[in-house]
Amino acid sequence: MPTSILSSVIALGLFGLGVVFVFAPEEAGTALTGRGDPLAFSLLGAALAGLGATNWMTRRQPLGGIYGRPIVLMNLAHFVIGGLALLRVGLDGEATGWTWVLCAFYLAGAALYGVLLFGEPAHLKRAPS
Repeated sequence: MPTSILSSVIALGLFGLGVVFVFAPEEAGTALTGRGDPLAFSLLGAALAGLGATNWMTRRQPLGGIYGRPIVLMNLAHFVIGGLALLRVGLDGEATGWTWVLCAFYLAGAALYGVLLFGEPAHLKRAPS
């Protein structure tokens, strides 16, 4: 699957999540952890909307290897740290069903951007001879 499609899906997911956190922070926090801190979730929503917008603007650029390294590294750091934090909440027994859905999204994003950062870009792979 081309990285432009994956980047578009990730961008829409992050931006959508950010909008939900900005406009319904208490409800979103309660749905994820059972308690909601409106200020924290509003700030998180702003950051997620910014990440989503950045991914959307760079969705057609080549990603992987040395190409688009700052974007790939930004996403890798975000998804690894976020995925581990969500996993910790889940393993502590404070998770709801939505926490596990979000955790799966984050760990899939971490795997995707890890492959893009450390793998060979698809447009440079040679066809077998």
